[in-house]
Amino acid sequence: MAHSKPKSDAPFLFPKCEASVLPDPSRFFSNHLLSNPLPTNSFFQNFTLGKGDQPEYFHPYLIKPAKSSLSISYPSLFHNSDFFHEVFKPDITISGSPVDQSSRQTHQISSFSDLGVNLDFPSSNLRFFLVRGIPFITFSVSCNTITISTSHEFVSFSGNSLSTKYT
Repeated sequence: MAHSKPKSDAPFLFPKCEASVLPDPSRFFSNHLLSNPLPTNSFFQNFTLGKGDQPEYFHPYLIKPAKSSLSISYPSLFHNSDFFHEVFKPDITISGSPVDQSSRQTHQISSFSDLGVNLDFPSSNLRFFLVRGIPFITFSVSCNTITISTSHEFVSFSGNSLSTKYT
């Protein structure tokens, strides 16, 4: 007579392992996203590999996060007979005034879909709404000061009467 094991309603979980090449990407995701499987081979993958500071291509821009800022580059193309390479040179960097100087965390993904990702910077209260193929950058800020720096000349800068939207 064969004995059968009792059925378990608990889902199978792969055992946790430590990778010597790639550290755990979960530190770049908000806690509420960690109860589900994390995406693999996503368009924002560079934000979660290593230190999370490699530029990622969001047509037509390269986007690169740092500790309390995001840099945007309209890349130039370098190529030879062997390969093409998009050169990252920051055209615009948006920084928030740090509200938590002790934070060692750079950025955190608070939501994602097949077309977009929200990138939060807890140390400076910035949130970027990044969408593939969009020609502009949208972000919200809940700190007192932001800095927008560029190596180019500003042609115009205007805000609405409530100082809540700038172009």
